Amino acid sequence: MQYITFMSAAGQAPTLLLVLLLLAWTAPHWVTGLRTDSDRAGANVMKAEALLAAWSRQVQQARTLTQVYKPQKKKSCTGQAAAGRLCGIDVASVENRTALHIATSPAVYDTRDVSHTGGWVLAPTPGDQGDCNSCVGWALAAAAQAAAAAAQRVNSNTMPRLSVRQLLFCNGARMAGDCSRGWYLENAVDTLTGSSQQRAACVQGIATDKCLNMPSDRLKVNAVAHDCKERQQCNEKLPRGSFSYTDKAPLEDIWQMQQHIRRHGASVVTRMALPKGFKEWFDSPQRRTAVYSVSKAEQAELTRGEGVNHAVVLAGYNNIEGYWIIWSSWGNWAEGGFARVRFGQLAIGEPRFTYGIVFQPASNTKPALPLAKDANLPCNCQWYMVQPGDYVSKVADALGLSAEQLLQQNVGRIPNLGAWLKPGQQLQACDVSVPSDAFGAVSVATAQAVSSETTCVTADTKEVRWALDSVISVPASETPSGKKWQYFYTYGFSQSEAENVCVQLGGHLVTVDSNRTNQMLYDRFVAQNPYARDGIWIGLTAQQRTTDRSKFYWLSRAKTTYQNWGTCNGKPLLDNWDYLQGQCAVISGSSTCGGGAIPRGSWDDDNCEYGKPFVCEFAPSVTRRTNQAQITVRVLKSATAPDGKLWAFFFFNVVQAAAQKYCEQSGGNLVTVDNANKTDFLIKEFLKPVGSIGFGVWIGLYMPSSGADPRDKSQYRWYSRARTDSYDNWGRDPDQPDGDALRQLGLGSCVNVIPSGDEWLDVGVWNDVSCDKDVNPRPFICEYPQS
Repeated sequence: MQYITFMSAAGQAPTLLLVLLLLAWTAPHWVTGLRTDSDRAGANVMKAEALLAAWSRQVQQARTLTQVYKPQKKKSCTGQAAAGRLCGIDVASVENRTALHIATSPAVYDTRDVSHTGGWVLAPTPGDQGDCNSCVGWALAAAAQAAAAAAQRVNSNTMPRLSVRQLLFCNGARMAGDCSRGWYLENAVDTLTGSSQQRAACVQGIATDKCLNMPSDRLKVNAVAHDCKERQQCNEKLPRGSFSYTDKAPLEDIWQMQQHIRRHGASVVTRMALPKGFKEWFDSPQRRTAVYSVSKAEQAELTRGEGVNHAVVLAGYNNIEGYWIIWSSWGNWAEGGFARVRFGQLAIGEPRFTYGIVFQPASNTKPALPLAKDANLPCNCQWYMVQPGDYVSKVADALGLSAEQLLQQNVGRIPNLGAWLKPGQQLQACDVSVPSDAFGAVSVATAQAVSSETTCVTADTKEVRWALDSVISVPASETPSGKKWQYFYTYGFSQSEAENVCVQLGGHLVTVDSNRTNQMLYDRFVAQNPYARDGIWIGLTAQQRTTDRSKFYWLSRAKTTYQNWGTCNGKPLLDNWDYLQGQCAVISGSSTCGGGAIPRGSWDDDNCEYGKPFVCEFAPSVTRRTNQAQITVRVLKSATAPDGKLWAFFFFNVVQAAAQKYCEQSGGNLVTVDNANKTDFLIKEFLKPVGSIGFGVWIGLYMPSSGADPRDKSQYRWYSRARTDSYDNWGRDPDQPDGDALRQLGLGSCVNVIPSGDEWLDVGVWNDVSCDKDVNPRPFICEYPQS
């Protein structure tokens, strides 16, 4: 304790004020500044140890996969005998797919090494907090500097450092950080990523350190701390863009932290529990590049919660020797501002206090992928030219492929899973993903749900691969079950197809284990979405048709302790209709039965082959490379049309705009039926042979969402831009188009052909429906030039 004497303004006798100062005031090696009033460092030391135990198991699995990988034996890599296997590796399980991602990534990565990063130093420049407890501001500014450099593809020392003073003192809150107490990491992160209104009113956006700097002396800092006005005539600016952090997909394990470092530079900010003497341990020249391991005495000290919290940046790792490379705001200490600390120690990487900073430039113009066509390759394949700093999982991510896909396409070209690839080497890349944009009359949310792959279709094509994205994510912290949820609502899938998507991503169809879970699923995904009015698939099913509720089981193998079966006119609702192909459960929307209505949100058994939206669930520990799954789209039939183009029928239910986007990405358009010969060909070759397949088949005719009357035939357009005034085949009884989009309150009108005649419309005639509100997505026909 220290006593500080203050004189009153009138010069009266001094008043003694007892001021308890932080130990950091008198012990420089404890100068830190990370506040966590409601948390003990000791508990997080143990959490970090548990994190290490899980990581060790994953690394051991990755080593095992590396040892059994046999890329020279093509039979073990491809073909019927390789189902679920990859060159000797079993990739059927989620655990092994995660281990494969680890095995195909560098075992050693240092953001200071340009051979690792692809040519840039992506580590922060040294910074010294002096005797001010300001580590939070310094660490966050350093991580942001590295993230911006990684996004701009420049060396971090060419990127201005953010204002530490602003991150600490200028967040617009009543209380902010100071040099005595430090500040909360989460509050500083909010200052970095929030809007300019959330920041101090006098600072528009984020200032640089040059324009709003931190004095080196503590007393000077306290004097100017809340003066947030930038220097006049200071023109240094950060690149235009915005910062964010991984709150939507937290860095929950060591693998995710390492992946973030490889993608965004030294931009992971984390808290460490600082034992006495840590900084001084590196003073010896022999220890500056040594790996710090906590002693038993220090471990006991930290477990008791006696360590001091300190914010640092993760700048690299070494999985062979088992350590992190950390950056700390102590100037050029240890290894030029960096040090090496053993994995699983000092609470480093505890998820609640770990943030992955990302910079999104305002003009995000990514360089074109180095791809080259080759007439000797299949039409859906190209050559990828390996760049400096490339490795298997990085290339797979860039191409939108899984690691196993890239390896299977390059048998014999990649001898070692985790080795750095040789710059200039050519790798075969087939079915490369192409990012999608908003398109057609479909809503923006729906457009973002569709991500097509560049592929090609020939007369011999039997199926194609398509990438499928989810739109709505709910983090584990918000769900009653503590599981992450992903909602897929653009497409119609059978229950088995939906479960396959979930398994690819590392989970299962959602398990409904309580009334709270059931209500949240209904409120978020059924009640608010027109595609879900007939319900959404959940993971409840039975082996065969039955009215015995005890025969139903969860695909996740959870216990069936909770049930919410609906009723129909007061009677139990288990249909068991003879035509059903199986017993699969849905959460009902606005379904009806026998003249009555099924209670909304209750369960109904339905035909397992019907197409419906669905929700996947994932354990919080599941590591996913992406929210994107690969699905197989079947080509039901293909034939050459009278105009010489190849028509291909895709048996895959989507909205029309999504169907057109897929046709475009595979080199064509939705089919143009602009004369009687094509209509006859359509009926003879596709509609009659296929038979009854639902309510319709998309063709390429639509009315843009211009506000025009959808009953006005002159407003319709072909996606191929063919003329629309020379031929039509609208249904006659009732007369089409009949303005279905008006009744559905849609934003556009889309046209399908009737696949089989009924009492109202003949086979092959045109019928208009709402583009984005219709409950039943449809299969479609694409047309392609024969070349």
